[in-house]
Amino acid sequence: MSDTATLLLLEDDPLIRTFLADNLTADGYEVLVASTLEDAMRELEFKRPDLAIVDLKLPDGSGLELVRRVRAADGVGRLDPELPLLMLSASGTELDRIRGFERGLTTTWSSRSRTRNCGCGSRRCSVVRRCVCSADCCAWGSWRSIRPGG
Repeated sequence: MSDTATLLLLEDDPLIRTFLADNLTADGYEVLVASTLEDAMRELEFKRPDLAIVDLKLPDGSGLELVRRVRAADGVGRLDPELPLLMLSASGTELDRIRGFERGLTTTWSSRSRTRNCGCGSRRCSVVRRCVCSADCCAWGSWRSIRPGG
């Protein structure tokens, strides 16, 4: 068993997928890649990564469907309902972010806005790119705790 954190990267664009996978690997993470919702579900069930980075728009559905399925898992089967989930999208809207958080998304990253958000609702958190609210509902801490090498 490896101490290296394993990330699942679900991205359908091959250039973006390769760029992100190469950079995450260089940063010390073990990276699993998937280009479709169904491939990602298979990776989640059988490889059990420490975090999933999910694109919103996929050829066979929405990344929000993956979020819904993971959060609906009972914890007894192969899916971990506590898995940190980060939504990555160049075209995601505010409504997409809200829908994601309603389904149990941990955090988001928009390449358009260049900001992350922890989901707590505090604008200050996304401005400084880390959680400053100390809210119990804030999931930022669980996302930040995923480090290369454990």
